[in-house]
Amino acid sequence: MDDIEKSLSDEATFAGAAKRRSTAEMSLGDERTLGDRLGDQDTVIDDIEVVDLEARYKVEGTLGQGGMGAVLLATDTRLDRKVAIKRILGEAARSKTAIMRFLTEAKAIAALNHPNIVQIYDYGRAKDGPFLIMEYVDGGSLLDRCREGALSLEDAVALACQLCDGLAKAHDLGIIHRDIKPANVLLNKDGLPKLTDFGLAKAEATDHQMTMTGAVMGTPDFMPPEQRRDASEVDARSDLWSLAATIYQMVTGRSPKIIRFRDVPSELEDVLTKALEDRKDDRYQTARELRDALKGVQHTPSGTKPPPAATEGELQEGQCSSCGTVNTDFSRKFCRNPACGAAMRTACLKCESQIPVWDLVCGECGGNQPQLLGELRESLIAKRSTAEALLADLSFDEAARIAAEIASKALPHLSDLAEWAQSFGTQVAEERVRQERAVAEKVREAKAHHEAFDYLAAIHALETIPERLRTGDVSRLLDTCAKQYSESVHVIDEITNRIGRKEYDGLLPLVTRARDLRGDRKDIAKIQSQLVERRDGRVTRAQTALQAGDTRAALAAVKGVVDEDLDEAGLEVVRRVRKIGEIESRLVLIVKDAKADGVISAEEALTILDVGEEYLALNPNHAGIEALVAQARRIAEPLRLSLKREHILARPLLRNSLGMQLKLLPAGTFMMGEDEDAHEVTLTKPFYLGVYEVTNAQ
Repeated sequence: MDDIEKSLSDEATFAGAAKRRSTAEMSLGDERTLGDRLGDQDTVIDDIEVVDLEARYKVEGTLGQGGMGAVLLATDTRLDRKVAIKRILGEAARSKTAIMRFLTEAKAIAALNHPNIVQIYDYGRAKDGPFLIMEYVDGGSLLDRCREGALSLEDAVALACQLCDGLAKAHDLGIIHRDIKPANVLLNKDGLPKLTDFGLAKAEATDHQMTMTGAVMGTPDFMPPEQRRDASEVDARSDLWSLAATIYQMVTGRSPKIIRFRDVPSELEDVLTKALEDRKDDRYQTARELRDALKGVQHTPSGTKPPPAATEGELQEGQCSSCGTVNTDFSRKFCRNPACGAAMRTACLKCESQIPVWDLVCGECGGNQPQLLGELRESLIAKRSTAEALLADLSFDEAARIAAEIASKALPHLSDLAEWAQSFGTQVAEERVRQERAVAEKVREAKAHHEAFDYLAAIHALETIPERLRTGDVSRLLDTCAKQYSESVHVIDEITNRIGRKEYDGLLPLVTRARDLRGDRKDIAKIQSQLVERRDGRVTRAQTALQAGDTRAALAAVKGVVDEDLDEAGLEVVRRVRKIGEIESRLVLIVKDAKADGVISAEEALTILDVGEEYLALNPNHAGIEALVAQARRIAEPLRLSLKREHILARPLLRNSLGMQLKLLPAGTFMMGEDEDAHEVTLTKPFYLGVYEVTNAQ
């Protein structure tokens, strides 16, 4: 049992999933980030399982190096994919502040699932410090791209719109990034931007302890005024200021330390002016609002400003709303311009009667068309916001339905909304496909973790699937992983406690279950092997003792053995030993009582003979009992024969068809005759013998 105890006394033997990952974070941006001074050096997070990264990840190089950590390129050998491993090392790994920021980053990214946000796969602690396992983005950073020179307006706006989508997702979940800058935007080989480094992220509902009032956190050139004053004052609009500063660097190629709007493309000037306002209330209020403004820039021809919106009152009587041709025949239904042919009538926005396109008031119902058009626009814009919110909530069918409704009601004067509806419908379809692929990938990842007994990693992968997209199979797998994780913790704790109390009997089934639940644990396999060896050794000793006729030694060998520990063969041996022990105890008492008066009677000998023969049938190697049985047979034989004869005579008679009475004589050996004529007779088969002599008539 020393081996079993030693197996359990090895460091972290049963830490396993019961002490699984509880990590932290810090910012490792390319430019210096304020607010990461090391502190609380005397505090170390000790309740995180120490794992061997090299057992699963093959490190292939360094992607980035900083004063407090590094980002490594590695291959996940379990899932066969490239990953980025973010580390904090040295003094930072012993800093409570740095650890807590590391954990913030892990939790912040884990809550997000968006193509424009770098995904986190896992987090934990190795022997030299905490780590994050993250998506590997293979195209460098936006800062690297900006160092090559200013981006074209089209490219900058396209990238910024995608970053707005990612920020909108984060803001929907109450997460504020607080450190947006080109260094924290990664690009894949296809040019898709991905926000990363959420080390300073603020969860609006839970950040009270992380950010003290008056603290300054972030990168100075990209900090909005309120963040420079007090990091606790930031909200989603603060991220939009930082993103606007990032856009400034994209289109100018220079840091936004000093912002000169004369260097900004004229098409973008109004948007950046509003986005970079000092007061939060004067900026764009949501990431989607900023994105829509940027899309307006994207659709404006280079070097021009968007023309003011045309009003319906600008048309002359008879003027075509499409080509501007003036038709003198006011009764025409279509434009006389051969190149146009557009309708000269339109449905009233109130009663749907056909009215001339230049009329401001319907002649049938008096409906004010400009006013009604404005109300319709406001209504459709509200529906657009609802559709975008539904898409963010992954309600694809409802979002597509509203987009189709907007498209069906978008009149020529609402062409911008019609164009949006068409583009949005495509976006919904693409996002549905992307999410379905992401779910399939997460399920595949979770199953791989589950097969490797890493339940927490499997649970994490499945929980990143939005609840709306969790199918019955996903929910069942999540439930299975949660139950197996919980059971594994309970079983391993129970094993640890019982071994600590040296309660080894009955432990093997529990260890076998633990092996089923945690097949990756070598210590459990070792304990199982030791318990099996212990069990088989006891069974072997019992068999050896029986062969030597030593019942006491056999009983001692299996004392305390629990049936649940035994296999089929062992159970048969142990049950046989127990039965033999029970018979021997009974036989000892019988002999003791028989010898009490100094003489063993024939009746007592017969009882001893019956029990002794039962014993020898199970254990024929006990010489002492074999001699006792022989002695009892000699004393009890006359009585046994007499009883057998009486038994035979007591059997009922059989009367045949002739009226003869017959008695059944059983097969066996008996004495025939008396005195000198007595001799042993053996009947190999039973037969009936007539009770009386046979008469001539019979």
